[in-house]
Amino acid sequence: SGALVITSGSDQKKNRRYGSIQLRYAMTYVVITFVVLLFLNIYCSEISQMVFYGNKQTSMLEKAQLAANELEALEIMTASTVKQALSVINDKSLARLIVTDHSGRVIYDSVDSKTKYALMPQVICALDRVDIFTWHYDTGVIQAEAAVPLINYNMVAGCLYIMEYDTEQGKLISTLENNIFAITMILEIVILLFSIVYAVSFSGRLRKITHSMCIIQQGDYTHKVA
Repeated sequence: SGALVITSGSDQKKNRRYGSIQLRYAMTYVVITFVVLLFLNIYCSEISQMVFYGNKQTSMLEKAQLAANELEALEIMTASTVKQALSVINDKSLARLIVTDHSGRVIYDSVDSKTKYALMPQVICALDRVDIFTWHYDTGVIQAEAAVPLINYNMVAGCLYIMEYDTEQGKLISTLENNIFAITMILEIVILLFSIVYAVSFSGRLRKITHSMCIIQQGDYTHKVA
């Protein structure tokens, strides 16, 4: 009777040990798959933003160049002549439009008429004959900025700067990211449930095997291990 109690205690320890091993394996599998799915989530989000970035860059630089062509045709750039030239474009999607001279002094500002100088990084790059585009995405809103130089007689006569808030494409990015995240979470939950079921099932089989081994150790050599 004492020997049976000792064997039973050893059997329970083995069962707990095998169950613990299976739980660790299951959790390791869940963690690995979670890391992989998280990486795919971030990767897909970055790829989608890059696609929107390329489209927005092309669109903004085309708008800026179109406006610059109108301004370069002016003999004299003043606030009134610039405003009249830009009225032909009439792009309501632009949140701000600034025209400067070669030193960065503001000739026309669609938002703040009191601005003296526009020394933003985009303006400085444009005055160095570089077409520049930047964007910032945050919670469903894209803030896109572009600047191009105004060339007159092969010299930089000034710069055109435009800024746009795009909520439409921003919502598309946000929706896409939310969908990718939801799919990732669903997959991770399915993997977690599968891992738990597999661990419980496999641990049950191991318990049966260890139980059969204990019976054989007790002297019942006719017992068959399933």
